Amino acid sequence: MVFIKKLYIMENMIKNRILSFCVILFVYFVAVAGGTLAYLVFFAMDLQWPLLIGATVNTLMFLFISIPMADKRQSRKPGFTEYKKETRIL
Repeated sequence: MVFIKKLYIMENMIKNRILSFCVILFVYFVAVAGGTLAYLVFFAMDLQWPLLIGATVNTLMFLFISIPMADKRQSRKPGFTEYKKETRIL
């Protein structure tokens, strides 16, 4: 009885991991396809300013949101402060 319960739990864990992986792949491909489609539409309409604004916003979010979040997470590791002093932000 215990073996069957453990087998059932393991089966559900595997299903959940496969489902999570499929959702991540789907979201990634939708984002890539959507970004490519937007680029082609803006380029075809001879509107390059949305592309420049998008690139600028993406860079600013990377610099002021993503990197500080990663640094905060990595700061828990020993020796990270020395590493941060020795390397550039990018």
